[in-house]
Formats: sequence, structure tokens, C-alpha cells
Amino acid sequence: MPSLPLIGSTQRRFWRGVTGAVLLAMAGCRGAAPLPPEALAERILAPADASPQLPELPEPPRPADARDPVLPPPRLLDEPGAAKPAEEAASSEETICLKDAIDFALRNNPRLRVARAAIDQARGRKEAAFAPFLPQLATNNRVVTGDSQLQNIRIDTEPVTGFGNSHQTFSQIELALQWTLYDFGRTGGRFAQAGLNVDITQLQLARADQAVAFDVSTAYYRLLFSRATRVVARQSVRRAESVLELTRNLFTNGVIDRDSVLRAEVQLAEMRQLLVAAESAEHVAQATLNYAMGRNVSGPATAADVGTEPPFEQTLPGALELALGNRRELAIAAKAVEVADQGVRVAHAEFKPRLYTKGNLDYVSGGGIQTGYTQFVGLHLDCSLFEGGRRLGDLRAAGADVRAAVARAQQVGDTVALEVNQAYWAVDDARQRIVLSRTAIAQARENLRLVLNKYRAGDATPTDVVDAETTLTRSQQSFNTALYDYLIALARLDYATGTTSFSNASEKR
Repeated sequence: MPSLPLIGSTQRRFWRGVTGAVLLAMAGCRGAAPLPPEALAERILAPADASPQLPELPEPPRPADARDPVLPPPRLLDEPGAAKPAEEAASSEETICLKDAIDFALRNNPRLRVARAAIDQARGRKEAAFAPFLPQLATNNRVVTGDSQLQNIRIDTEPVTGFGNSHQTFSQIELALQWTLYDFGRTGGRFAQAGLNVDITQLQLARADQAVAFDVSTAYYRLLFSRATRVVARQSVRRAESVLELTRNLFTNGVIDRDSVLRAEVQLAEMRQLLVAAESAEHVAQATLNYAMGRNVSGPATAADVGTEPPFEQTLPGALELALGNRRELAIAAKAVEVADQGVRVAHAEFKPRLYTKGNLDYVSGGGIQTGYTQFVGLHLDCSLFEGGRRLGDLRAAGADVRAAVARAQQVGDTVALEVNQAYWAVDDARQRIVLSRTAIAQARENLRLVLNKYRAGDATPTDVVDAETTLTRSQQSFNTALYDYLIALARLDYATGTTSFSNASEKR
């Protein structure tokens, strides 16, 4: 058997594309215009002027035995009168508030364009379901040749009078009008289903608006949290640098030994690692916010701080009542039950006859037959007596669809109640953690101040200083975590109750 020559992957892709183009041309079909490659490139490639730069790595600490001149004790960042770092000052860059971010997402998020396209599809199917209510007009053109010994020839139930025992060649032009008068609910049920599906897609778009608003809110708060984490990490680095400088001064004066300097250097290295991780997390949070907004994922994203946390006075019963009246999924589930019920109506109608009227106007010309015009109008009653159990199967399946839709509606109700409970108690949990973490920060800051005073006097060990620094860093991180968990939990509760802000954006557009 002769071996086929090897074809490279590039050649295979080329010939596959050529073959596909030839097949499309032979089929005579034309699809939708393809997405231009440059449109995808704009969404994937990072803007030329906005690519984030990697931070420069800090210089490694000097050896422990390096001799520094005796300097006055450095002022720590958390001490009164200490200068704030540049990262904590008000940024002069243009920032975007949460409301503007959500508005941008509602206009540009591809997920919402998909939901709007689903509405247009449902409306098109509704128009198609309405068509059987109207009369149908069709035309046919036939050319027939053959021999017949009969005078009456029938072509698709249409009579043509032949001369018999002769060769007939003729053409027949037919204009037919058919109108269904009554079909016991077949057409009405399908049209009702199509109308309910339009309502369902509109509700799904409204819920998609809320989902996008919630995703943007969550990504927005995550970006603020990552930025706060980076600020705390930088503060920790500055504190560790101050402690290292103080430790070296004490070592120079012979107050402490070299092990204390090594311990301070290790603490500084650990804080710098936390800072690197915090900066990387902030870049990821920026990309996540851009993704939720429907922007270029690699572009810049600067969020405005939210200030103090908003109050929370809602009760769990009130939140459940809001969910009952506002969650779109409940209305969607109810309409899904109606769609299934209309399916039962259609399945029952299949057992009954169909009444329609039909009229034909024919013109026949040719040889060996009687030429001329023929026309007739008839009233038809069609009734299928046996179809092998198909209709019984459809009816049984339609009944099962109703039961499944009812069960799904109950499941949706349970899910909504569970989501509201989870979101409500998450808000309560984060609110309590905010109060506790504020107290912990104040205590940890005072503890660090006292330990440093003792350390300068030689009454505390480097381990005491490291522990005090670690405690302060953890308490600050705990506060940031509780604060932004609280804000995200509030947004999640609004989403769980169906009251997310800007949820009526679909009706406004």
C-alpha cells in the first residue's frame, strides 16, 4: 500500500479552509458576517499605553556585621506625627466610581447582548407561531409526461382529464389557498407558549442586568480590598525597615548581638514577600473588574474609595419578603409551569380533528388532455385515527413536563430562601468583625509602641518586636477583610433579594 506524503499542520489548515469554502459555495448558503480579527485583538491585547509595569525588587539587606553610624531612633509609621507614604495619599489619577462602572457594564458587557439577542429570537418564534392563524397561499408548477389508458388522471389529488390510450405531455400551474378554521387548541397553545417564552427571556435579561451589576460591585470591592492589602503590606515593610535600622544601631552600640539583626532582616524579607503578593493580587483584581465591565481586560482600572461602611438595619423576614416580590427567577419558574401546561393543551388537541378550508385555481395546458382552467373550494375535516401511540407518548411526556416544572419552581423558591439567609448572615458576620477588628487595631498599635520603647531601652527582645509587628499587620488585614466582606455581603443581599441597583436598566435602554 503506497504511503501518503506527510502534510504539515499549516498545509492541513490551508486545505481544510479551502475545502470548507468550496462546500459553502456548492451549498449556495451564506452565513453571518464573521467577527473581524482586529475586533478580538482589541479586546485581548493590552493597550500600548496602559500595560502595567512590574515593580522593582528592593535591594537585599546589608550583612548583619555592617557598621552603621549611630543615628537617632527612626519614627515608625504608626506613631503620632509620622509621615504618610505616597501610596496612601489621595491619588491624582482619574478614578471611576461604582455607579459609573455599573452603567458602563450595562452598556458593554457581552453577556447582556446575548440576553437581548435571546429576546429577539423569542419574538421571532412568536411571530412564527402566529402564522398558522392566517391563511396560507402557495403556488405550484408541474410538467408531466407519460402514457395513460384512463381519461381521469390525478396529480397530487388534482384531476386532469385525458383522452385515454394516448401520450400526454402537459404543464399544470396551481394557486392554492388554505386556512385553518379550528384545530381545538393546537395553534393557540403553541402561540401561548411562544408568548410566555418572550416574557421569560425579558425576565432573564432583567436578572442578567442584576447579575452584571453584582459582578461589577464584587470586582470593584475586591480591587479596593487588594489595594488596601497592598497599602498595609507596604506599611509593614516600612515598619520592618525602621526596626531593622534601629536594630543595627543597637548592634553598633553593643546593646544587642548579631542574632537580633538577623531576625530583623528575616522579618523584613517576609514583609517584602507579602508586598509582592499584594501587588500581584491588585493587578489581577484590576483585570477582573475590567472583565466584569466588558472593557479590555489588560487596561487600567482605578476605583474610588467608598469611605465608611453603610449602615445595615434590614431584618431577615423583610429580606425574604423583598425576595418574594422581586426575584425574577420566581416569575420565570411560574411562567415555565404555564408553558408546560400549554404543552398539555397541545397534546390533548392532537387527538381531535382539524377543520380547514382549501381552494385551488389550476391552469392546464399540453397535449393529449383537456386544457383550460379548473377551480374548486372545499371544507375539510381531518382526523387521524391511529399513529402507533405517538400522541399518547406526547401526552404522557407533556404531563411529566408540568410536574417537573412545578418541582423546579419549588426548588427555585427554596434556593432563593437559602441565598437570602446566607447573604443576610454574611452581612451580620462581617459587621461584627468590623467592630472587633477596630478594637484589635488600636490595641495592636499601642502594643507595638510599648514594645518598641522597651526595645530601645534594652528591655525587650527582637522576637517581641516581630510578634508585635505581626499582630498589628494581621489586625489591619482583618479589618480590611471584614470591611470589604461587609460591602460585598450587602451587594450579595441586594442580589439575593432581587433589589440590586440599576436593575431596571433594560427598561431604560
